Amino acid sequence: MDRPDPVRQTVTVRENTLIADRYELSTPLGRGAMAEVWDGYDRHLDRRVAVKFIRREGLPFDTDYGKIVDRFSREARVTAKLEHPGVPTVYDLGTHDGAAYLAMQLVTGHNLADVIAEQGPLSTAWAAAIGAQICSVLAVAHAASLVHRDLKPRNLMLCPDGSVKVLDFGIAAVLDAVDFTKLTTTGHPIGTPTYMSPEQASGDEVGPAADLYALGCVLHELLVGSPPFVADLPMTVLGKHMYAEPPALRSLRPDVPSPLAELVLRMLAKQPDDRPADASEVYLALVPYVADFATRGAGSLEQLGPTRPYHFPLGPLPLPQGAVTADALAMVRPPRPPAGPRSEAAADELNQQRERAIGLVDEGRATQAGEVLAQAAQAASAVLGADDPDVVDARLALAHVYLLAGDHQRALPELQRLVPELERHYGPDHDFVWSAKRSIVGCFAALGDRSNARSALQILLNERQRLGDPADPELAELREELDRFEEGTW
Repeated sequence: MDRPDPVRQTVTVRENTLIADRYELSTPLGRGAMAEVWDGYDRHLDRRVAVKFIRREGLPFDTDYGKIVDRFSREARVTAKLEHPGVPTVYDLGTHDGAAYLAMQLVTGHNLADVIAEQGPLSTAWAAAIGAQICSVLAVAHAASLVHRDLKPRNLMLCPDGSVKVLDFGIAAVLDAVDFTKLTTTGHPIGTPTYMSPEQASGDEVGPAADLYALGCVLHELLVGSPPFVADLPMTVLGKHMYAEPPALRSLRPDVPSPLAELVLRMLAKQPDDRPADASEVYLALVPYVADFATRGAGSLEQLGPTRPYHFPLGPLPLPQGAVTADALAMVRPPRPPAGPRSEAAADELNQQRERAIGLVDEGRATQAGEVLAQAAQAASAVLGADDPDVVDARLALAHVYLLAGDHQRALPELQRLVPELERHYGPDHDFVWSAKRSIVGCFAALGDRSNARSALQILLNERQRLGDPADPELAELREELDRFEEGTW
């Protein structure tokens, strides 16, 4: 990578800026002391990406920015080699107007700081599932001699499918290239005091044990609602990490199992050697609390949380089944507005957005087309109702766009929700209904869920046989597909 001019650089990006003749920037996602992150679109591969820049503002004036960029480049390459689903994938590395940038996987969801702020203390199963997923990432990273150094709730993302992503690997290591004293005097300490290990607070060598300490702080906050040490001044918090004993977790929340509370206490030991040996040990200690929850039975709503990867590691998001509660229904279908005059303006806007999406598909921008349709259908549902004919047609178009983009994870639940609506509007034997059901089979198969794919295919065959037309060409095709299932060639 070309080294930027050593003079002070400022990231000069704004909406619609084109990076490397490939990445279109849309909206800023966040900004910190050294990094600035944008939502972007990859023209070459038709997908959303996150573009992260290393900013120059906020650093001491005499900082050698070229060395920062070199270190950032090295750490980015190490991060790119972490092949783990809990680490956002690095796609590209380069410079723009002298500023280093990373193009990487765009992660959607909620960071744990917001989850805790909204929900307060989490269930033992949720906390254990989140902690175990983080440990899985740390085990791989530590084996590659990569220490995070700034593990905290805002760097941990809970995604809609229940997976947890660990963000900002390598960024804290870049800070080490800048003198610690300079950063602290400018108000930007290395790491976050609330989750900083004693050795990191005192400026000693930092290793994998520091990440386990930070994770202990995070687990404490997940279970109690607040970190183990709080104070008005950062230096006071650092002093508590170095010298104060952490509070007894069960005194703050008596229902936490004693072994789990003792594990968190070990992770918060002042001396690195007194903590668990490695992330794998912590993982194995946390998983039983998730497994015990699964044994006792998990409701469909719980399966949508961080315990889901332990129930359905490869399958799609489960939809509520059986007796559907009002809360569950609200998750999959927006409530219909009160009866009244139909808003033609809303219908016209929806149709305009559909035309816009069609244009994007024609340009090969299926990902953007899906975003346009999803937003338009959601907005129209709030006005017209989810079962309005125009809304149903837009949702069907959205499912087709997902299929076109190869996004079976999103297409499947959309199609499953659509089938009853399509049957009500067009009748159970309409081509739209049949096509949607066939697409559901294809989604199951594409996601590796052969059992559900075969079951859905058998149901289709039974439905087709009830029509009583032995010459129906669909019957022969369905029987052939089922035969291939039995032979293992489908």
